[in-house]
Amino acid sequence: MMKDQNCGFLDDWIKFLEAGNEDKSRQAIKKDEWEMFLEFNKNCKGNIKNFEDDGCFPSIFDDFLEWKEKN
Repeated sequence: MMKDQNCGFLDDWIKFLEAGNEDKSRQAIKKDEWEMFLEFNKNCKGNIKNFEDDGCFPSIFDDFLEWKEKN
């Protein structure tokens, strides 16, 4: 993880995206998903343990949380 990084799970997010690309389940991430990632990070305050699912995030974040639990 980068020294001044404000997102404690950014490295995992990138690995998740790369893993999805390898198995061809996700060809690209949409602009609004990147924008929501920023909101997701702010909501978590940089720590995924702070995440509270209020149903407003795209399904990619549910997929990420499932992937994170498995890995």
